[in-house]
Amino acid sequence: MKKYRLIKELPFEESPEVGYISEPMPPREPLHYWNHHWFDPAKYPEYWMEVSSKPVFRSTDGVDIYEGDIIYGIYNNIDKTFHEKVHESKYLMYHKWRRGVFSTKEAAEESIIMNRHCLSIKEIAPIIGQCNESTYIDLNELTSKLIELVKTKT
Repeated sequence: MKKYRLIKELPFEESPEVGYISEPMPPREPLHYWNHHWFDPAKYPEYWMEVSSKPVFRSTDGVDIYEGDIIYGIYNNIDKTFHEKVHESKYLMYHKWRRGVFSTKEAAEESIIMNRHCLSIKEIAPIIGQCNESTYIDLNELTSKLIELVKTKT
């Protein structure tokens, strides 16, 4: 029973999202079923890639990563992301990326912002004061203001 992942949007209106995993449907195995149509993904390798049954590893943001997935990393010395296709043979290399391996570019960029070492106490103290309601600090407001300040440091 082979599973397939959609790697490119299908050329019709009701295409599943890229990343969708299709499984064979009884009683017509090994055929798959989508939108009232039976098909064999192996005949369309430009759209479908066979998925191994076990993930290669789990990303820093908690997503199972399979052979052929695109992952995003962060360069060690600069706050820039890069991406590459996963190959099981490179498994050990991915774990040496000290700043993490992410399932999306957005998750990698968020990690950069949330972990950037660029603020001083002098910059943070006034913002904490703005978010202090005498009995509590609004953490959502504080977080969003600190994120905006970090973004100005790029």
